[in-house]
Amino acid sequence: MSRSRQLAVIMFTDIVGYTALMGNDEEKGLRILDKNRELQKPIIEEFKGRWIKELGDGVMASFNTVSDAVNAAIKIQIESDAIPNLQLTIGIHLGEVVFENEDVFGDGVNIAARIQAFATPGSIYVSEAIHNNISNKQGIETKFVKLEKLKNVAFPIRIYEVVTAHKTDSKISNNKTTLEASQKSIAVLPFVNMSNDPEQEYFCDGISEEIINTIVQYPDLKVSGRTSSFIFKGKNEDLRVIGNALGVGKILEGSIRKMGNQIRITAQLIETSNGFHLWSKKYDRQLDDIFAIQDEIAKEIGNQLNLTLSAGAKKLEGRQQTQNLEAYELYLKGRGLFYKRGTALLEALDCFKKALEIDKTYALASSGLADTYVMLILHAYLPASDNWKYAIKAANTAFRYGPELAETYNSKAIISLFYEWNWDQAADQFKKAISINPSFIQAYVWYGFFYQNCVKGNAREGIKMIKKAIEIDPLSSYARNCLVPSYTLLELYDVAIQEMNDLSEIDPTQNLTAYNLSAVLFWSGNHKKAYEIFENSSRKSGKIWIYFFIYIYLKMNQKEKAEKIYSKIERQYKNNGLLPTSFAIAAATFGKNKKAIELLHNACDVKDPALILLALNHKDGEILHSLPGYNDIRKRMGLKEVHPQR
Repeated sequence: MSRSRQLAVIMFTDIVGYTALMGNDEEKGLRILDKNRELQKPIIEEFKGRWIKELGDGVMASFNTVSDAVNAAIKIQIESDAIPNLQLTIGIHLGEVVFENEDVFGDGVNIAARIQAFATPGSIYVSEAIHNNISNKQGIETKFVKLEKLKNVAFPIRIYEVVTAHKTDSKISNNKTTLEASQKSIAVLPFVNMSNDPEQEYFCDGISEEIINTIVQYPDLKVSGRTSSFIFKGKNEDLRVIGNALGVGKILEGSIRKMGNQIRITAQLIETSNGFHLWSKKYDRQLDDIFAIQDEIAKEIGNQLNLTLSAGAKKLEGRQQTQNLEAYELYLKGRGLFYKRGTALLEALDCFKKALEIDKTYALASSGLADTYVMLILHAYLPASDNWKYAIKAANTAFRYGPELAETYNSKAIISLFYEWNWDQAADQFKKAISINPSFIQAYVWYGFFYQNCVKGNAREGIKMIKKAIEIDPLSSYARNCLVPSYTLLELYDVAIQEMNDLSEIDPTQNLTAYNLSAVLFWSGNHKKAYEIFENSSRKSGKIWIYFFIYIYLKMNQKEKAEKIYSKIERQYKNNGLLPTSFAIAAATFGKNKKAIELLHNACDVKDPALILLALNHKDGEILHSLPGYNDIRKRMGLKEVHPQR
């Protein structure tokens, strides 16, 4: 292994709007990627640079001198003007890095990448170290942009822009259009709990979420997703930083204080570019006025941003599903716990049940109950054979009392997919949920991952759908985690690893993150690192992935440990603590083919959702595809036969 530590200039470039371009026209997106490569490689070489690697639609390069890096960046921006649909952002930093074989690591790399993320379309942003080196260079001018606190960097960084005259009128026009569009974009931050009771956190978060779910009815308003907005909870971050991170021009923030049957809500609508308060109001009301207050805030946002409803919509429809405040509070708490996943799902189940004991017609609570049962079954907290009936009943009840809600269609869709194996119906229901609420992240992710990737085996289409969710909710760790198995299935390991690196910064606590990172490293050949990560976090990753220890131990020639895991899996399965599909993968790994097929038939009998997650189109389950009798399983599921990969 060749490793050296040295001072270097690192340049990152990224294509503006590439995700949207790929979503609209994949072939066109791939052509742009080729043109970007053809443009940059010779220019980097011309200025004595070193092409390090591509990261999705981004490029990383290193240079020995600051002047070469900046001049290369200027030429790249100038020549990109001649290529339709190719617009770049560039970030450059001078710092200490580690060169290892053909790759580069270190703080110098991370800072350059983060500076690039702040750059505006067509611009070149640089650190103060770069600015100091070129400030006296003839023909190169810089201007100060801002002082920025970068994540995992101890001190704020002064960021400068290299002043160039390369931008064409058309691209300036595009930038203006982008700016105008950003003015009709908003993030709703979680309202601050001003009460003494910490339990009211769920209530405050829920009010914020319900405002989000109301204002998405404005078709021209871009609304940042819940997860991204809620990441900033309690961090007291500068609103300009939040606006930049989420790509929104407006932020709604506020606070809530409950005092017996009285409630005080304050709300402010703020311009992120300058911190100017566009509107603010204080509401002192009775607690049972909470639904009216939510609607008033949503309407005021529309008034302030000159928004109109879609054709045919007579008024902004609130989502009041119950008149009972206790049921409403239990629902809000249940949804908050549902988002946490893990054992919090059991607490969520209890909240939804209690809400429905108070109001059996509460469709949102029924939908939440259905989704929670499905996730508890999938992650082996509850046995499938005993609990599908409760999930189905809850989904049907939700649909009966709330056929206008995106959540109810989404609940029906996941059951159509996991339990009924009615693939066309599941797809239609997911699409209906998205058409009702175009900002409903869960529907995009479940449709993209479970339907497109897992059932249809169309990983690229699945990636497109999940990326649509990420455009709405860019900091959603759940959505990003669901991207990774698709990249891994396509053997795009570098892209998957980069996604995991980004994810570890966004939300390192997410339950799926440890397993996904371990799996990517394992399938890309780094078995030792995969073991270290998975061993340290296997409890948090969930029982469903326990078979993965066998993969790792066998690759590391530790057969005795692998056999112990197999015995543990066998005991868990006998005690109703593990789904049959996970056991089937473990059995197949040990060459117990007859046992594996028997378990897969059992998975069909109990409608094990992991059968769809793992056995059909997932890298971990590929070992099952060559088993004699595997196509019989697919026939039972109404799927086409497949030829095993050799």
